[in-house]
Amino acid sequence: MEKTAATLGERLGHIDILANCASIIQVGPLKSMTAEDFEQAMAVNFFGYLYPTLALLPSMRERRNGTIVNIGSIGGVVPVPHLLPYTCAKFAVSGLSEGLRAELRNNDVNVLEIVPGLMRTGSPVNAEFKGAEGREWDWFSLSDSLPMLTVNAERAARRIVSAIANGERRVTLGLPAKAIQAAHRLSPALVRQMLTVTNAILPKTDSAETSGVSGLEVSRRKPGSWIRRLLNVPARKYNQPT
Repeated sequence: MEKTAATLGERLGHIDILANCASIIQVGPLKSMTAEDFEQAMAVNFFGYLYPTLALLPSMRERRNGTIVNIGSIGGVVPVPHLLPYTCAKFAVSGLSEGLRAELRNNDVNVLEIVPGLMRTGSPVNAEFKGAEGREWDWFSLSDSLPMLTVNAERAARRIVSAIANGERRVTLGLPAKAIQAAHRLSPALVRQMLTVTNAILPKTDSAETSGVSGLEVSRRKPGSWIRRLLNVPARKYNQPT
């Protein structure tokens, strides 16, 4: 990563803004997850942020100028059932952002943490589903496609650019994400109870199978599904496979 950063510096000059945005997601109950799932989620969703940051920080510190943007998730603020590896990695990103912000304030390097709720991008086709994969795909894809629950990607992008320009430090995107975040601050015990209830109604599995199936494969098993048709609209718009 240091070599890549040096090459970019030679070709483009110093880098003013680093935007970290990397994610994989495994959907399913803890029973279906393995230690390797957690390791993979951390490797991409956390270390995919850490390594570029460490590579570019020396230059930013030396110039006393720069912005690091970490695109996190509401899943890094409030734990989401059936997304535990993802949640653990996104909590780590949140901790990294806050720690960097504290240590770099005197170096004039701003750290901006973006906390999006569900984004309407058609991305469930790239997720991995475990356990009762068909039913896991149904709830996750539906949640990730409904306009009232999700954030428009273009609107989110404009808000992020605005936050960078204004030197903001933390931005939460989407009304549902803001609401659950506020509720968690006011009454963590109540939110934990809500999450327990949510977990109780999510799909169950009796299988000990821990292998996963891609979202694209699951969606193609449901050619007539209205959820798939709903998901395909943003998927096609943002060049996701359908």
